[in-house]
Amino acid sequence: MKKILPTCLILGSLLLACDGGNTPKESIDMDYLLARKSVRSGYTDYSIYVYVNTKDGSELPVEGHISLGTPFSDGFSLAIIQDENTKQKSLQYIEKNGKTLKSEATEDLFSATVFNEGRAWATKVGEFPAIIDKSGKQIKIVECDYAWPFSDGVAVTKSFDQLTIVDVNGKELARIDDKYQPLFPRFCNGVMLVKNTETGLFGAIDKKGEEVVPCIYKQIGDSYDPIKAYTIIMENMNKGKLLVADDNGWGAVDLKGRILIPTNYSYLSIDEDLYLFQAGDLYGWLNDKGKVIIEPMFVQAQAFNGGKMAGAMSVLNGQYVYQVIDRKGRPVNDEVYENMMAFSKRGTAVATPFGRGTGWGVIDSKGKWLVAPEHEILWPIGDTPMYVCELERGKYGIIDEAGKICVPAAYSSIILPTASLYRDSFSYSRSTIGLYRPAASDGSWVEE
Repeated sequence: MKKILPTCLILGSLLLACDGGNTPKESIDMDYLLARKSVRSGYTDYSIYVYVNTKDGSELPVEGHISLGTPFSDGFSLAIIQDENTKQKSLQYIEKNGKTLKSEATEDLFSATVFNEGRAWATKVGEFPAIIDKSGKQIKIVECDYAWPFSDGVAVTKSFDQLTIVDVNGKELARIDDKYQPLFPRFCNGVMLVKNTETGLFGAIDKKGEEVVPCIYKQIGDSYDPIKAYTIIMENMNKGKLLVADDNGWGAVDLKGRILIPTNYSYLSIDEDLYLFQAGDLYGWLNDKGKVIIEPMFVQAQAFNGGKMAGAMSVLNGQYVYQVIDRKGRPVNDEVYENMMAFSKRGTAVATPFGRGTGWGVIDSKGKWLVAPEHEILWPIGDTPMYVCELERGKYGIIDEAGKICVPAAYSSIILPTASLYRDSFSYSRSTIGLYRPAASDGSWVEE
């Protein structure tokens, strides 16, 4: 047994959701979001976190003050809670009724990960990480220094420099060759993205540790920052697709490494059954056979996301404007917009009208305003009909697609569970929680 000093608490936060298929079953719950508000004690104001119900604005009753927390995943959140009387802090699992998960395996936790696929890692001071189930029962202690959250039926552990793949019961499945460095230590649809440290090139391995997508690519997963695009990459892998780049440009392969789209493009994005591509300075779309179906004629473009409409920018009367286009690239009406986010799978998009200031609102697939464009900040909550918005200066709440206030302007921030948000009010900071933190046996931090 190692002698361990409790130098810090680590939250292994699963901020990202992938739905369906064989994707990691990261059941991120949008019913409750973490929000920060100010409270007064005597003459002193200080901030605490609460879990707020996105539909009715009620706050989850939790015993103590939440200092940090994760989204609800697989029915639980993981939070650092400060006792109101003793002021002592502890790491605890919170259920959706506000109660904490109490068992011998979850007492005096030193570090932990959130639940996923019915399993989590929990570490006590002086012990190795242990696998626990949702009742708090300890399944197995695994002798390792780090253990990343479960995904796709397995987890990655690390002892010294050795990475190992284990199943949900802690059985060792394979040891990963030390030449492979995970892009992020998580499996999806049977594979994990890796970098071959001997060549500096990227590919993917399976759960046996064997290379299935050859490490021959200079980039993999996303045309920009693959860590920030984690959600998108996992969704694409769930569909059996993966973006790759070599000296010729970007293309797409399946999870066996077979070419779907040749690496001919300076920019390529998987758009459900289509591909958004860039030719020169303009954007267009390919079908899943690689045939151009919308010629590159747009200055900027948002994804169709499997729907019938998308937002695309072109030059109209000397002005750069967004319009709603159909799958043939034709504008559906004469309405123009200053800015536009991608359409949701429900056929709505956040947009700002052209020439009328910077207010954000919500439009439907025909360009009709569902929420008036009068909000300085407006951000969709996943694919739900709910939106975080700044209702008062510096105060955030939640509205629905009818503009009804569901959560009042009582919070200095409301945190959305996605890695693609960069506004301080909405995003986690890696310096405080981290996106892919493992459970650790020594309290140290790991940069993935």
